[in-house]
Amino acid sequence: MAVIKEELSLLQSHRSTSFRKPPQGRRQSSSSVPPAGKKPVIAQPTHVGHFLLMVVMKLCRKVLFMDVSVKIGIYVIGVFVASVIADLFAVPHMYFSSKKNLLNRLFVRFGWGWILLFLGSLISLTVYVSTGTRVGAVRRHLLRLAVTTFCWYSCTYAFDYIEQSTGICTELTLDTKQKCRRAGKMWLAFDISGHVFVLTYGLLTIIEECRVFKDWKRLREILDKEDLQQVRKLNPDELDRAKEAYEYLTPYIKLNIICLAVLTLIYEFMLIITSVYRFHSLTEKVAASMIAVVSWFLTYQVIFPSWPTWFPAPGQTHFRFMTNKFDKFQRR
Repeated sequence: MAVIKEELSLLQSHRSTSFRKPPQGRRQSSSSVPPAGKKPVIAQPTHVGHFLLMVVMKLCRKVLFMDVSVKIGIYVIGVFVASVIADLFAVPHMYFSSKKNLLNRLFVRFGWGWILLFLGSLISLTVYVSTGTRVGAVRRHLLRLAVTTFCWYSCTYAFDYIEQSTGICTELTLDTKQKCRRAGKMWLAFDISGHVFVLTYGLLTIIEECRVFKDWKRLREILDKEDLQQVRKLNPDELDRAKEAYEYLTPYIKLNIICLAVLTLIYEFMLIITSVYRFHSLTEKVAASMIAVVSWFLTYQVIFPSWPTWFPAPGQTHFRFMTNKFDKFQRR
């Protein structure tokens, strides 16, 4: 965190010295020779911590900013191929083939909780900065996360209902899943994989919400424009608050992005593990991945674009700093 804050201070000082405009009526010399009596400005050397941070952020962008349609194809086809491999070949058992492995117990079982934690903080921080510290705007943007949470809960509840209503116990006298399991018998049913669903839907939600950071540096450039207040008709106090919030909160936003990139890699790895090993049948896993894609389409391609007042798009603020915006959100 200290490295991130120090990087921002160095970038700010470098910007103030490197991009200073020459006085009016005087042509800027093409040579780099400084005026007499003044020492040349020498760029400060890059600290190893700053270099490592740049590398980490570059890798995070590679993980989080892949096109969502490409990710959908990778996830759906990957689940199908891995499930076929699991049915045709005897995959050797390993630590992660057990449901008791640490990643499954800590991240998959509480998968949506981690998404709420990191995406909730990312949305709150980025909207707070990019709207000039408007708390009401933060609440409206968080409604997207509330809708996706409702969708996740509804689907997992429906999966449990389908399993209960379509199942039968190996002991015919036991008519419920709970009684069957307590008796040590097997409950045979169409059990749609909740893990595949939460991992796939969660990954697609992370990709959509993290787009706001793709043009985050451009927001700094917009805030520094001298005529921004007149062009956008902004309140001077609001503009000053936005600049101050950007400097103070950007290190925390970067830390959040790093956590989300790590969480994405963990979820993608566990999606492979869940698909390869026989926790569910092929149809149950493929059905879960397709339901996750349909849920993503309904939320981010239908519901949110249809009511932009209630559900503003990620990065949709009066500063308009997003350059690579997406689909129906941008036509409204």
